[in-house]
Amino acid sequence: MVFAKTNKVLKKMTDFFAEQMRINLGAKVKRKSYRSKWRNGKPYNTSVKSFRASHSASGSLIRSIKVSKSNIGYAVSMNEYGVFVNDGREKGKGIPIPVMNKWIKKRDLKPRDLKTGEFKKNTPAARKSIGFMMNRKIKHFGIEPYPFIKTSRETTRYVFRDEIKKEMKKDIINNLGVIFKPKR
Repeated sequence: MVFAKTNKVLKKMTDFFAEQMRINLGAKVKRKSYRSKWRNGKPYNTSVKSFRASHSASGSLIRSIKVSKSNIGYAVSMNEYGVFVNDGREKGKGIPIPVMNKWIKKRDLKPRDLKTGEFKKNTPAARKSIGFMMNRKIKHFGIEPYPFIKTSRETTRYVFRDEIKKEMKKDIINNLGVIFKPKR
């Protein structure tokens, strides 16, 4: 059986789905910021503030979203860490130290002197301490999930619901060569 019309709609759906993923990642949404003072490895005097921002720091995840043809239809691929943006990170689980240090070096994060407010030199020891503090915060508070894949999928289903039914029906009728009429 040949489903030419259905395949055209599937291609359109997949492209739309990928575009929705890009839009959702770039959209500014409500997020939370945790600020704490620490004593003996435990947070105290914690404040939570809300702010609006996108889930795209560098744009590399958005640029990595690609549509490709597979043997059963079409597929959407992206960088591996998109799953972590989608699912978040549970409390009690940190990020592997080498991965954190590589990310800090790539982002060129620098520590500040709290008294003067000036940046300190970006040494390996400074990066290690930044990584330790960030990892400690992630272990205690986790990373909030942002289900951009589910949202994109639901939007795509809603938009293409009627069109896919209509085109599948046409393909089935064309393949069978008969139009079925219900008995009255």
